Amino acid sequence: MAYYAAVISLKHTINRLLNSPHFSILPPYRIALDFAFLRAGFLEKVLEILDSSKNRVMVDSLREQIRDAVYKLEDAIEFHASDQFLSQSERLGNEGSNLPIFSLGWDEVLKQELNYLRDMARRMEDECNNPDLKLRISLPEEDEADSLRNDFDGIESEMVGLSDVFNQIKDSLLLSYGYGTDGRRRSFVIGGMAGIGKTTLAKKIYQDPEICNYFDCRLWVTVGPECESRNIMLRILTQLNHDIHNIQMKEVEELGNYLYTTLKSRRYLIVLDDVWNGEMRDLERYFPHENNSQALLTSRIRPGFGRTIIWNVRFLNEGESWCLLQKKVFGEESCPPQLEKAGKKIAKNCDGLPLLIVAVAHLLSKAEKTLEYWNKVAEKKDKSIFVEANDKISNILLRSYRYLPQDLRACFLYMGAFPAKSELPASKLINVWTAEDLFDSDDKSPKRLAFKYVSGLASNNVVLAHQSPFRGVKTCSLHSSFWHACVRQSWKERFLHVISSLADSFKEGARIQRRLCISNNALFGMKEVYNSVQSISSARSLICSGPYHQYPVPICFDLRLLKVLDVLSVRFYKFPIEVIKLIHLRYLALTYGGKVPAFISKLWNLEYLIVHRHLYIKVPGDWSYLPVEIWNLQKLRHLQVVGSCLPYLRDAFLPHLLKLSDMSAHNCRKEILKRIPNVQKLGIQIEITPDADEHLSCFDHLSCLNELRSLKCFIVNPNPTKPQVVAPPACITTFPSNLKKLSLSGFGYPWEYMSMISKLPKLEVLKLRSYAFRGPEWVVYDDDFPNLNDLLLEDMDLVYLRFHGHNRRSLCKLIIRHCYKLKEIPLDWLNEPDIEIVDSPLVANYTREVGNFSPVDVHSSWDEEEQKA
Repeated sequence: MAYYAAVISLKHTINRLLNSPHFSILPPYRIALDFAFLRAGFLEKVLEILDSSKNRVMVDSLREQIRDAVYKLEDAIEFHASDQFLSQSERLGNEGSNLPIFSLGWDEVLKQELNYLRDMARRMEDECNNPDLKLRISLPEEDEADSLRNDFDGIESEMVGLSDVFNQIKDSLLLSYGYGTDGRRRSFVIGGMAGIGKTTLAKKIYQDPEICNYFDCRLWVTVGPECESRNIMLRILTQLNHDIHNIQMKEVEELGNYLYTTLKSRRYLIVLDDVWNGEMRDLERYFPHENNSQALLTSRIRPGFGRTIIWNVRFLNEGESWCLLQKKVFGEESCPPQLEKAGKKIAKNCDGLPLLIVAVAHLLSKAEKTLEYWNKVAEKKDKSIFVEANDKISNILLRSYRYLPQDLRACFLYMGAFPAKSELPASKLINVWTAEDLFDSDDKSPKRLAFKYVSGLASNNVVLAHQSPFRGVKTCSLHSSFWHACVRQSWKERFLHVISSLADSFKEGARIQRRLCISNNALFGMKEVYNSVQSISSARSLICSGPYHQYPVPICFDLRLLKVLDVLSVRFYKFPIEVIKLIHLRYLALTYGGKVPAFISKLWNLEYLIVHRHLYIKVPGDWSYLPVEIWNLQKLRHLQVVGSCLPYLRDAFLPHLLKLSDMSAHNCRKEILKRIPNVQKLGIQIEITPDADEHLSCFDHLSCLNELRSLKCFIVNPNPTKPQVVAPPACITTFPSNLKKLSLSGFGYPWEYMSMISKLPKLEVLKLRSYAFRGPEWVVYDDDFPNLNDLLLEDMDLVYLRFHGHNRRSLCKLIIRHCYKLKEIPLDWLNEPDIEIVDSPLVANYTREVGNFSPVDVHSSWDEEEQKA
């Protein structure tokens, strides 16, 4: 299903090679590559046609043919380029940085694959006109999924928990909250991921006695992904006892008008269960608004139809999970006391998903009910129950994947490379997806890409999006059951192979997998696994996602076609010289304590270079400079080498660099900043030597960066007992006027200096941490912060936050953490923001003065630690 990404990757590969300054491509070969690029574009359109077909068996076969042909051609092209590089560069020393221009001519394997792609494209053109593509064929796995769904969400299902959501929806239906002031009805939507209990909740509402008494006409229609508006209308009219034989031949418009007339005199409740597409927008116009009638929908995708009020179903908490599990295992009987502790842990391991809880309970009810066995299951010493339960429900969850837009499917499968439930930064996901050419986009804004793809996955409820306190998706993760289904599907499609045990490395078919993830670093130490990984020659990603391994372990660098090498969780004592063979590498992330060597410049395709340190310990004043050859990496977009500096090189530029993170303050020289003019996000770390007595300026030349949108500056070793020696900006012109986000930590400036920041015209987010400013009082004046939306104050000695003036502010979010002296905040400035207060005596004052003035989240850091545990 992620075959679309294979075609897009081939197009990018061909285009990158045709435009590479490092290869001289002979004319016949160039013509052939141009033709292949056009054929790939045609296959992209073929996949779009196949995506609308109902013949699953035929479509899957054609997709696999396209994938195999595309994979073979891309492998042939990149192996040929790699062979030429290795054969012609052997005479260069490893430290050499100047690269010759390599010649690319015909290769028999390459010629064969080009011809095969051409012939296959012709066959696909004929297949697109095959009438059999329009035939609806139900696969056994679909029938199984429907059967399971009926078992878990049947009419007799008992709802456990969610009484808060139930009461809210019920009250809204009875009190006609679904109608706006204009008299138009809004549809209610129960949303959430597959298996979370949407249908069970809807049926509980549908059968509620008060609902039954209020609505004289209740109608239930199970929609599903393939159902069309016409069929839905016929199903409704059938329940109203109409003679369908007389009306089923009517046109859609005529049928809709007939339905409207039939419903107009009734107070009805229509429940449309399992809605998948936007056809409901057209259907709603045939639902009359009279008599406080209502429409209630359930959907696993965020609806884009009509005027809606969405109720997202949450996961069950631990108590509710245990209640559901024991009811399904023991029925009306009570759980034996000796099994209760283990049972609660088993329920907790289901991560709040009712579908998984019921599947596990079904298996437990048939197994031995002994303390020894239940403890094994609870401690996951016997994983068979959870594996079998997840296998049983995978087809239900994977329906959500199959109906994703084509450009999102590969992004979803790629998340299986990371451990289940791990919160992945949205920015990292976008980086690896981009490096792997999973989608066709020339958008240079990572933020827009993140919003489009991460938000797309979240809105389809296949990933769990974790919002930043200041809006937007910050991290996302996979539920454990979705991770299981994701890994299973990735293997089936030859997209990704996860090695979590020795047996996985010898799994039949492993050698043809496109990407590799080693989920436990210790496996790298096993010779068998190393040899197995080495045999997978066409892998494009190698990701080590296990726990951090502080001792060196062998890494296989013989995968010459790698685009992504993420081994941050493995410590290197020496920078691996073997990477110079990986000329297709675009993303390199590792943990290494020394200096980046000059030969890094041989990776001319590199766009993301991330180097963390095992322990960041260095002699004060000993600034670590990157090699001057770093300027040769002209495609570099993201550079993060903790504590390092860019060296000065006359006439050098990195025009595509958008993000520079964790760099030393000594980078903030005019001659350096002018050479990275398009940086949008800058992170600066400052180290203060104990005997420093001169001001260090890191702000004076930031005005060179006209494209800068986000700036983070922090002192690594702040001393809260005395002001720091970092000079403040001399005037507001030192900050770029387009700056939208500013984060400062550890500076110890007096609050008077805030006037230099408060005039920034576009500043939306301000984060102040670790005594960024010192003093008991901060006065905000009338014309300060014209566009500030979000403010964070953390670990500050502030006592009073005062507002001088009468204009109300547009602040949307205020977070106060560990400000133990703060006594007062100006209520008229806040204009009803969302407020979070952590560990502050301000809580009592605020609650007493404001009451229910605005939503306040008050909690302790101890609570946060318990939740993480």
